[in-house]
Amino acid sequence: MRIPIFIQNTISLLLENKIITGGIIIVSLFVIKIIIKTINYKKSYSYIEKLLKEDILKGLERLNQLEDIEIKKRLLLEGELSLGKSLYEEVKAELINNGITTELFNQLVIGEEDNRSEACKILIQLNTPQAIDYAITALYDESNKVKQTAIETLTEHVNPKIIETFINYLSYCNNELSLSMLTKAFEKIGNLAFEQLVNVAFTKKEVYRSWAIKLLSNMDYGDREDKEVINIFINLLKDKSDMIKVQSIKAISRFRDNQEVFENLIEKLEDNNCEVRSQAAKSLGEYGMEDAVPYLFSLITDSSGMARINAYHSLIKLGDKGFKYLLKATRIKETKEEALQVLKELDMEKVIDNINRIYELDKDIDDELTEELELSSYLEEDKEEQRRFQIIG
Repeated sequence: MRIPIFIQNTISLLLENKIITGGIIIVSLFVIKIIIKTINYKKSYSYIEKLLKEDILKGLERLNQLEDIEIKKRLLLEGELSLGKSLYEEVKAELINNGITTELFNQLVIGEEDNRSEACKILIQLNTPQAIDYAITALYDESNKVKQTAIETLTEHVNPKIIETFINYLSYCNNELSLSMLTKAFEKIGNLAFEQLVNVAFTKKEVYRSWAIKLLSNMDYGDREDKEVINIFINLLKDKSDMIKVQSIKAISRFRDNQEVFENLIEKLEDNNCEVRSQAAKSLGEYGMEDAVPYLFSLITDSSGMARINAYHSLIKLGDKGFKYLLKATRIKETKEEALQVLKELDMEKVIDNINRIYELDKDIDDELTEELELSSYLEEDKEEQRRFQIIG
């Protein structure tokens, strides 16, 4: 078959001008690349940011045309620093008016974990009632990462509604991690949540009441009078729950040199529950008032071993008066063995020092006690040391 003349001529022309044709193709591709790059740049964060700074109206118009939510999210997260507060607030208001809150909520519901976490953070940053309501739903997300983001970011924007939300959320903290995150939030919120935590301490389930008392006990009360706080803990000491009484004893013990607190701690040495008596004994040792010594001494015959041990240890902490009563316990048949054991667990040099302050070393110390504590070698060394000092002197 013979090729037509016009086709032959066309092929010949193309072959003769292949260099020119190749050049045209390369230039065309380059132009297309530039056009694509320009189009992409006009959709980029850098371009939008630049346009907003140069002409706010054009910038907002361009921003509203974007279908990509990622640039909007980035502006909300980073824009205050790069745009300045005033311009940022205008941009934020425009985005809110054009439905960004709903877009973010959709991501919070159906997005991947990282997207849900980020959407939650931005919603809280918008700080409108609707946005906060949407963000609060993240507390019930299946992901601990999303929950943590919600708790931490809500804490940064805390108000009475958010505090109440956290209180209600307590019932859903069904694991240690969730409760730990909420605890850190309330530690940061501090005195702003005082009234709400007091309410929890009196009204919720026992475990949450105990949790609230711990938070209250470590709180900076600001301008509140000590008496107001002390009265709260005193009322909690009267509770039927032993756990609540134990936590309240720990809490009230921070108020030092207070006679009313001291009297309430003494009263709890006679509580029906051994854990309450034990904690009261321990706290009285830390409280540092020697007037507690006779009361603690009466506890060394308690039916609870822990209460007895705490009473002994507190006697040791209460200076010479407490130590004197501890020595007295070694001379009572019912308490002798346990009292001696407590003394043997101490640093013997400190035991000697205490005895020296209370008795004349070579006259009044009981020989039987010396033998029981195996102090003979310590006493001889102490006498020898004294003789050496006398010779040197």
